Amino acid sequence: MKTYRDGFFHKMYAGKEPKIPEKSPIPLPEIRYVQGMKTSEIIEQAMEVEISERNFYLSLSKKAEEEGREDLSRILNYLSSVEKSHYHHILEGELEAALRLGLYDKYLELLRA
Repeated sequence: MKTYRDGFFHKMYAGKEPKIPEKSPIPLPEIRYVQGMKTSEIIEQAMEVEISERNFYLSLSKKAEEEGREDLSRILNYLSSVEKSHYHHILEGELEAALRLGLYDKYLELLRA
């Protein structure tokens, strides 16, 4: 993926070096943690991040498509599907386990002991 990404960048911006921003341009929700927070609350915050990232990539994909940049649009659309996959295939199951079984918080207590 990196080789394709680098080649794609150089194809579009020949001779220019990529500038990596200090702060992410993706508008992410603020993540907060307080001592004693339930694992399910942390997972719910992670789910919100995945939704924000997916929406960000989808909006950029649409913009790229409108500009006639099909390759870029497809890459961004793929990235949005990766975020959707994180949400549905990883975090939903983790949240369900945390809520139903309550095991996460019990395991954390054991690990800290």
